[in-house]
Amino acid sequence: MLNTEFGLDVRPVSTLSRDELYNLLHALYYQLNERVSFVKPKEPIVAQLLFDFGNIAFLLGYYPDALKDYERAKEYGFEDQLIELRIKEANRLSNLPKTVSKALTENKVQSVYFKYGCWIVGIVLTGVLIALIYKRKKRTSTDQNAL
Repeated sequence: MLNTEFGLDVRPVSTLSRDELYNLLHALYYQLNERVSFVKPKEPIVAQLLFDFGNIAFLLGYYPDALKDYERAKEYGFEDQLIELRIKEANRLSNLPKTVSKALTENKVQSVYFKYGCWIVGIVLTGVLIALIYKRKKRTSTDQNAL
């Protein structure tokens, strides 16, 4: 239907860029807006489109919208255990603080940990360097006093 897959993991995945996802979201919105007004549940094509719409919303970090889309997909007959897993995960993520959920959607959690990890490693290495310099100075002054 969409010529794109969102994987089978708890969180949807995509190779599309953020801009491509936005474009797909808007195109899908117009398709669904037309179809939903004429087609009543249960309709497998609309159910799949709503599920995909929810996956895109999820990927863009619109977790409350993704939850609504997933519920609507179920109304239209989407029956797969994957939707339950994604509903649970979207619920969990929608309850996280905004900064954490934003970092997750922008795939920056790893870079945040990396950034702080670098700071910590830098501080530890600076401490070790200062200790070595102090120890060397102490040894040098002890050697000079012995002469």
